[in-house]
Amino acid sequence: MYQNTWILALLVLAFSACRREIEPAERAMYYWRTTLSIRPAERALLDSLGVKRLYVKYFDVDIDAGGEPVPMAQLEADTSLLQGLTIIPAVFITNRTLAQCSGDQLDTLAIRIYKK
Repeated sequence: MYQNTWILALLVLAFSACRREIEPAERAMYYWRTTLSIRPAERALLDSLGVKRLYVKYFDVDIDAGGEPVPMAQLEADTSLLQGLTIIPAVFITNRTLAQCSGDQLDTLAIRIYKK
């Protein structure tokens, strides 16, 4: 009897220690067009869904004719309806770029992307 009580006490203690508060996820969406222009209807939808973050593709990186990685399809933005949203920049790097670049080129590419 004493052993069962001890095991029950340990189980209760273990399960009570496992509880933690789970923070609700902050809603976000991706915007993957070359021109950032949110229409009023799109903004209303974002607001109704409680979206606070918008991941926006700023540009693509691909290999040019000379074999160098360069930015392409750079973003053109109309920021008139973006108030209240946290904009997080995203960059799309093609697989070809990563496969064809040397280690030194990748280091240079990382610096260029950061500065851009």
